[in-house]
Amino acid sequence: MYRNVIGLLMILLSSFINFSGQLLIRRASGELLSSDTNQDMKLIVYLSLIRKLFPPPKAFVLGAVLFFIALCIWVFALGFIRFSVGFPIYVSLSIFFLVLYSIIISKEGIELSQYLGLGLLVLAVILLARKG
Repeated sequence: MYRNVIGLLMILLSSFINFSGQLLIRRASGELLSSDTNQDMKLIVYLSLIRKLFPPPKAFVLGAVLFFIALCIWVFALGFIRFSVGFPIYVSLSIFFLVLYSIIISKEGIELSQYLGLGLLVLAVILLARKG
């Protein structure tokens, strides 16, 4: 049982680090701060701060390092949990982090059907974790 919990926690951490690396790579490509004038001013200030702290070359390198760290954690997690359980959870958590980012940071609205899909995703992770 403890092995499964450790494996699930490592998958959660790996998925979050991977997602963070993706954001930094996206930042390096110059797409993170869009020219959309409807963005919330707080978001623009926040993203401007990220841009100053991590200019494109640094953001790319940091994103690549985070990808590597996530990969190492993922490989280690596979020693604690079956791949057939771990991989769907990993992918589901990646989607969950993306939607959470879209709602909280990007201030994107999502529809009721998307909330339902997100709820089903969380339910799937719970059911998979119980069987893992």
